[in-house]
This record gives sequence, structure tokens and C-alpha cells, in this order.
Amino acid sequence: MSQIERSSRRLTEIDAAVARLDDGTYGRCLRCGSEISEVRLEAIPATELCITCAGRR
Repeated sequence: MSQIERSSRRLTEIDAAVARLDDGTYGRCLRCGSEISEVRLEAIPATELCITCAGRR
């Protein structure tokens, strides 16, 4: 994957995280609805999934 494609995908992920901040769902797993740990959010701020659901991917 080219650098431009990676950067574009990352910007899309960041935009989605900002949208979740705006609608109050940031920090909640999009798959199961549970809270995403603070440690995971610090490591991957734009993550959409809790560690359990990410492991099932």
C-alpha cells in the first residue's frame, strides 16, 4: 500500500473518531458497545473496537 493510501486511511479513521467525540460515542466499541479501555485509547486513539472485539477480527 502506498504512503498516500495509508495516510488517507488514517485521516478517515481520525475523522470517524472526531465524529464519535461529537456524538458522544467515543470510547465505546462499535461492535459490542462496551467501553474501550483508557490504555487502548491512549495507544490507538482512533480505535473503534475494544481489545476483545479487535482480537476476533
